[in-house]
Amino acid sequence: MIPLKDRQLVSQNQDSHLQDGSAAEQVGDDDWVLNLPEELDNQFWVNLSNFEENQKMPYITSVERIGMRKGEEKGRHDGKAEMLLELLQERFGLIPESVQKHVESAKLDDINVWARKIFKADSLQAVFH
Repeated sequence: MIPLKDRQLVSQNQDSHLQDGSAAEQVGDDDWVLNLPEELDNQFWVNLSNFEENQKMPYITSVERIGMRKGEEKGRHDGKAEMLLELLQERFGLIPESVQKHVESAKLDDINVWARKIFKADSLQAVFH
């Protein structure tokens, strides 16, 4: 949608074409309505360009949206798993590879539960039970 002030500019120019008879000559040209005087033409195109820039919204297909959502979920999962492993190491020392794999392959809900347990657990094993 063209901003109101720019539509008025187009309307004013359209009226002037109709008054001087030149509109009939330009009806075949789809852009006849945009044949503005130079100063108005420049103002119109700056405003139209700004309007289009503000309205940009990239089209994202449903497949892309699903991929983005999955990527975000994986990023959250991996980030939380990494943080949990760092906290476990800080609290309990060296973490066995089997525990690392267990955390990395766990569901996000489990990682969240384990992260809350880390503060009260007396041992690494207590975090997971």
